[in-house]
Amino acid sequence: MYPVQLLLDATNLAIRMSEITEWLDRRGIKPDVLQYRMAANHVELRVDLAASDEAAALAEAFAGSVLGIIPARQ
Repeated sequence: MYPVQLLLDATNLAIRMSEITEWLDRRGIKPDVLQYRMAANHVELRVDLAASDEAAALAEAFAGSVLGIIPARQ
């Protein structure tokens, strides 16, 4: 599992979330986990993907970062 962290501006959250889901859909990528946490001025979005190349592409497309590798659940 490759978690990607994206920091999204809270003022245009709906637009950014739509852009991210459309980006994933166009590539046929199905996230294993999609979580968010509200902060004072932004939203932290975490998207866990199965493939490292998909995680790197998502991070690059939305100015995020790949956090590392999480072992798959048994």
